[in-house]
Amino acid sequence: MYDQLASTDKKMSRKLLILLVILGAFTLFIGCSLALIQWIQSYMNGVYSHTTTEALLGTTALVIYIYFGIRFFNRHFSSLR
Repeated sequence: MYDQLASTDKKMSRKLLILLVILGAFTLFIGCSLALIQWIQSYMNGVYSHTTTEALLGTTALVIYIYFGIRFFNRHFSSLR
């Protein structure tokens, strides 16, 4: 009887882990998408033509967001296979 309960708990914790990874991935995707949209709008409005420092910082932040997003997907979704 206890073996069945332990097995059920493992299945539930695995499902919870998968759900949390999916929610985290979705949140990260939304964050990266919003950052990219904001960067494109700033570029189109000419914000980056006036301040080179802001352009460099904005672009660097966007590249870091995307890098960590790809790293997150590779780390968590390759282990779920």
